[in-house]
Amino acid sequence: MYVKYKTLIFRTMQKICAECKIPKNIEEFGKDKYNKDGLNYDCKLCKNKKARIRNKVNPQQTKARSKRNASTRAAWYKTKPGIESSRRAHLKRKYNITLEDYNKLLDKQNSVCAICGRTEMNNANKVLCVDHNHNTGAIRGLLCGLCNSGIGHFQDDIILIRKSISYLKQYKK
Repeated sequence: MYVKYKTLIFRTMQKICAECKIPKNIEEFGKDKYNKDGLNYDCKLCKNKKARIRNKVNPQQTKARSKRNASTRAAWYKTKPGIESSRRAHLKRKYNITLEDYNKLLDKQNSVCAICGRTEMNNANKVLCVDHNHNTGAIRGLLCGLCNSGIGHFQDDIILIRKSISYLKQYKK
């Protein structure tokens, strides 16, 4: 945030809370894209305090608002933009990749599982799972739900997988 003082502009990392009137670090304010500086007028503590009071004074209104918001969110996530938005957020949060990165991997694998070669049929959204190394986080490829679960149950242990193959070969007719 920049503060104009006469003709000089100084960079400041503080803002005065509109509620408690105390100067605080900007990290203590929530985001608000409609304000000039991109931050809420009240600090997080004051905003939470107000919300707790409002919720205590009228719990029925709070419950109704929460229920209304939940149904609106549920409806949004059933729409195509909602599904895509959710998918983008999930890929970024869990694997640190974009939807475009995922689609490049999908094209590279011809939209099939890297192990069995089938398309995803079990998942409601018909998307392949992102297979990754749980120690390093490195992405290995895209798998169908069954193959991804199988590798997961074997805890990425190659020796255990080899023993399983030997076991299956032993009883194959």
